[in-house]
Amino acid sequence: MQQLSKYVDMFVIMGYEFYGANSKVAGPVAPIRSGSVWWPYNLERAVDEYLIAGVPPSKLLLGLPYYGAEWQTKDLKFPSKVEAFVGYSMYRSIKNTHGELLCCDDEVSGSKFHVYRDDQNRYRQIWFEDQVSLGKKYDWIKEKKIGGIGIWALGYDNGHTELWELLADKFSLKEDSVVKPKVLKASVRKPSFSWQMMLSYGMRILQNPRVLVTNPRPLFIVFGSLMGISIAGFLVLFRYGFRFKRYWKIILQGGISLIILILLGLIFFTLKYAGLREVAFLLGGFILAGILFLIFSRQFLVERDLP
Repeated sequence: MQQLSKYVDMFVIMGYEFYGANSKVAGPVAPIRSGSVWWPYNLERAVDEYLIAGVPPSKLLLGLPYYGAEWQTKDLKFPSKVEAFVGYSMYRSIKNTHGELLCCDDEVSGSKFHVYRDDQNRYRQIWFEDQVSLGKKYDWIKEKKIGGIGIWALGYDNGHTELWELLADKFSLKEDSVVKPKVLKASVRKPSFSWQMMLSYGMRILQNPRVLVTNPRPLFIVFGSLMGISIAGFLVLFRYGFRFKRYWKIILQGGISLIILILLGLIFFTLKYAGLREVAFLLGGFILAGILFLIFSRQFLVERDLP
């Protein structure tokens, strides 16, 4: 451990699963101590083994559970013999299922447990951690002066804020003890647009078209920049296709409707995958295309009386 400590930033102990799926009796998932009741291996012994082996206290983190274990037991006493392992439950599931009925505190292990009968009148026991039992463990960790804690797993308490509030209360620096750092203003260089950048985007797409699925932003830049020029070229050609004049109004009405629908769809699409800069290129391309559209198609839209 002393050799490893030269190269390791943090040692994280898995401080849970002392009782679980393979246990013969129901018991605490993360006991601080065992007393004469529980299996002799516990959090205190685990931490002490690492400290005695030479791990600096500041490099040692103790992982604690945001979950519990449930068994079908022979009776409601503890320790009680296991008849069947029911499963693991996240903190939020335990709270949502049993609410404020949860009881009680085991002083020896510093853990929480709840006993009840299920719908088939079978005995059940749940052992887990809540803000009271975790508070005891956090105080003990601070007394040991080790580096801190880890959690298995973040998100297991979604919908309940008390465990976050407990962390803030036990470990955060108080406002009056915080030395406010001097704020330095950093100059941020904005990315500049260039044809070389567009060419690079194009080459990247040609070499690996799948990149458009994972990162479609380059496509929007290229598409928005070239949209006006592409439609302008089409309209110049269409300018001399006077034979299609009879169908012009139908094409015009349908084309404008189609462009509006495509524009709306692309705007919503880009809002998910692109930033403000890409959206501005896209809208700019459509605006330029619309102006050129009106310029080149003006004479087709003006009706004249025949002599």
